[in-house]
Amino acid sequence: MRMKKLCKDQKGFTMIELLIAVAIMGIVASAIGVFLWFGCRQYVYTNKQIKVQMEAQTVMNQVSNLIMECNNVELDPASTADIPSSYICINKKDYLNADRSLASKADMHITSSKKITLDTSENKLYIQDMITPGAKKELLGEYITNFEVTKTKMTDDKYFVTVSLDFDYSGMKYSLTKNLEIRNRYV
Repeated sequence: MRMKKLCKDQKGFTMIELLIAVAIMGIVASAIGVFLWFGCRQYVYTNKQIKVQMEAQTVMNQVSNLIMECNNVELDPASTADIPSSYICINKKDYLNADRSLASKADMHITSSKKITLDTSENKLYIQDMITPGAKKELLGEYITNFEVTKTKMTDDKYFVTVSLDFDYSGMKYSLTKNLEIRNRYV
């Protein structure tokens, strides 16, 4: 009788019940862990995507503004196989004659000249003032793997310029192309 009373008064969990509870907690914890891992992975991916798109848009806006406001865009004659993507944006001042007609090209002088160069070893785009002696290169953008400018003649005095940029940031590739019209008279 005393034995029956002892067996009935025992409170607690059996070993099997504890093992089942631990197994259920492990399944729930691993499901939460997988959910968090995928969330973190998606967060990192989205941040990379946003970073490369912001960089691309910023660089494209700067290059577009520079090209639209210049008179001419040309390939740098000093371009080599080491630095193939080097372009010069030139602004020439128009002089008007007394009768308000445009002066000849020989009477015009260069007011600004900016050189845009892609350094393929660093994947960086630089801009440099060509008028100021000893001017340093300034960083225009990073993560750029390709930079191309093509110029197409539309009419006698209008040119259509296409700017293409390719970016690569930690394996995240992004390409951007923009068609522009040079606003000022081509000289």
